[in-house]
Amino acid sequence: MGRKKNAAAEKKSDDRIRIEYDKNAFSSLYRQINSNLKREFPQIQTSTKSYPVAPNKSRLITLVFMIQAVFAIVIMFGETIVEKLELTIDPSWMQKFRENKFIALPIVMILSPIRHMLNNTGAFEVYLNDELIFSMLQTRVYLTYEELKKLLKNKGLHPKAK
Repeated sequence: MGRKKNAAAEKKSDDRIRIEYDKNAFSSLYRQINSNLKREFPQIQTSTKSYPVAPNKSRLITLVFMIQAVFAIVIMFGETIVEKLELTIDPSWMQKFRENKFIALPIVMILSPIRHMLNNTGAFEVYLNDELIFSMLQTRVYLTYEELKKLLKNKGLHPKAK
């Protein structure tokens, strides 16, 4: 009898947890929660997915990258481009460009963190059997493992006995 009970307890359940999260912002939180889930709820299958950036945000990120690339190319190779394309530019403008081109370098450098900020979604969404049970986007609250454990217990799932 005790053997049957142990076999049933060790059997994987059909319950699944899927965590969709912002991998730039919450990788360490995911690793911590996933590790605890595997240790305390081995019967639950877990999976992960990167939370997608909104399409309009994605286009903006691409635009910022393209502006950054164009600025960098102009700063580094502007004079050569003007010479090779035989463009007629007032020599006083070219002189100002030579004197001030490295002033634009901080602008190019500042675009990288802007792109990174745009790429963050702030998402940490937890689904149990395709039902959303926690949303950082909706609650604006940082999920702790203890809080997730309470949510799972409320859904009838309990950690394995120690």
